[in-house]
Amino acid sequence: MKITKLVVLFNYQKILLGFIISVLLFGLSFWINSAPIILILRVLSGLIILNIFASLLASYILYDNSDLYELNNLKGIVDWNKTENVILVQF
Repeated sequence: MKITKLVVLFNYQKILLGFIISVLLFGLSFWINSAPIILILRVLSGLIILNIFASLLASYILYDNSDLYELNNLKGIVDWNKTENVILVQF
């Protein structure tokens, strides 16, 4: 959750704005009498919330839940116990 927390901290204003707009659109849908517009506002509100959660889930799966930072492919090449200073450049 370390990287996901950083993503939330970096984008908290956009996430908060998305939640506020979603709540406003959903609340506005109760004031309008036209059925197609009600459906459009509620679907748009749901899509905004879904987009926020999907981006956070993707961040968790790609960065926090994967072995991206474990460098398993270098175990036979580099002895990490004997190495003091390392600059790793991967292509």
